[in-house]
Amino acid sequence: MKISTKDKRILFLTTVIFENPKTGGELVTNGIIKELIEEGFDIDIVGFAREKVNDRNIKLLIERPIESRENLFFSFVNLIRSYLNNTPYTYSKYYHGDIDKFINDNCEEYEYILFDHGQMLQYVESVYKNRNVKLVYICHNKEDEVYKGLSNSTSNKALNKIYTREYKLIKEKERKLSSSIDGLVVLKKEDSDVFDTDLPFVEFNVNFDINMNDVNDNPIYDVVILGTWTWEPNRKGLDWFINDVLPLIDGCIKIGIGGKGLDNYSLDSRCDILGFVDSSSEFLHSGRVICIPSIEGEGVQIKSLEAISTKKKIIGTSKAMRGINFSTDQVLICDDAPSMAKMINSSLDFETYIRSYKKDNNKKIGVFLEGLL
Repeated sequence: MKISTKDKRILFLTTVIFENPKTGGELVTNGIIKELIEEGFDIDIVGFAREKVNDRNIKLLIERPIESRENLFFSFVNLIRSYLNNTPYTYSKYYHGDIDKFINDNCEEYEYILFDHGQMLQYVESVYKNRNVKLVYICHNKEDEVYKGLSNSTSNKALNKIYTREYKLIKEKERKLSSSIDGLVVLKKEDSDVFDTDLPFVEFNVNFDINMNDVNDNPIYDVVILGTWTWEPNRKGLDWFINDVLPLIDGCIKIGIGGKGLDNYSLDSRCDILGFVDSSSEFLHSGRVICIPSIEGEGVQIKSLEAISTKKKIIGTSKAMRGINFSTDQVLICDDAPSMAKMINSSLDFETYIRSYKKDNNKKIGVFLEGLL
C-alpha cells in the first residue's frame, strides 16, 4: 500500500495503540502524539492493539494480546521463536511481517520515523538503506536495566535465566542499532546515554488531564499509600518505607495502605492494611498526604498521575515523579528516609522544602525534530 508524500510527515511505530490511555506508558505515547499534532505534524500510526481502535491516524493495526499473561500459549510460542532466532523475547513478541512490509514500501514518504518503546527498535533494520528519513527513538526506560532488575529480584531460577538472557540480548541489539538512530526522546536526561553514545535528545514530561469523580474530602488518615504490592518494584518501595522511613515517623501519625498483595504483612498499630480498594480516588482522598515511596521501576507511574489529580499534597521519590510535569507547590521530592520522615512528621509543612525539586520542560519535540534535518 503506497501513501502520498507530505511535508512534516511522521511514521509512528508503537507497541500498543489504544482508544484511551490507561497506563503511564500510554499517557506518554498519547502526550507525544498530541503535542506533535498540535505543532502541525502529520502522523501515521502503525503498531499493535488489544482490540480494534478507530482513529484516522492509524495506517496499520495488528490486533493481538499485549500483556503476556493474557495468552500464555502465544507467549510460549514467542519465547521459543526468540530462542530459535537468538533475539530478545520482547522483540519476537512485537515482530510482524506486515509492519516490516509497510515500512519497506513507504519509509521514503516520511521525514521522520519514531520508534515508541525499545521493542520497536528492531524495525530500524527495515530502513537501513534509506537515510533520507530521520530515525528517533522514544525511550520510556532503559529496557535492559528493567530486565536486569527483574533478574536480580527473582528467586525463580528459570525466570532468572530468561530475564538475564533478555537484558543481555537487548543490550547487544541496541548497541548494533544505535548507529542508525539520529535522536532520542527521553523521560529524564539520565536516560540519554541509553546507547552509550552522545546523541541529541529532548526531554519529555507528561502533561495530563485525568478526569476523576468528585469525592467528599474527609481525611481519616494522615498519610495514605496505594499500590499493587504483588509487583516486585512496588513491594520494594513499600519495604523501604516500612523498614527505613516508618521507624522515624512520630507515633501519633496514622497511615493507611491500600492495594492487593499484603495479606501476610505485619505492621504496628499506626498502619491500617486495607487490601484491595474499590475506588482509588476515594482512598487517595482519605488521607491528608499521599506518599509514593518508589525506589525501583521505570516509566511513568499511573498512580503518581492519579495522586496529582487529587490536588492533595504529595511526598514522593524522584523515581515516582519520573517523566511527569508537576507543580512544586503540590509535590515534594524526598529520596532518603530521614527527609521523607521529617516531612511526614511536620504535618504538611511543605514550605521549608517544597522548592528543592523543579521540572523544566520548555523545549518542544517538534522543534527538536526539525533541528535534526
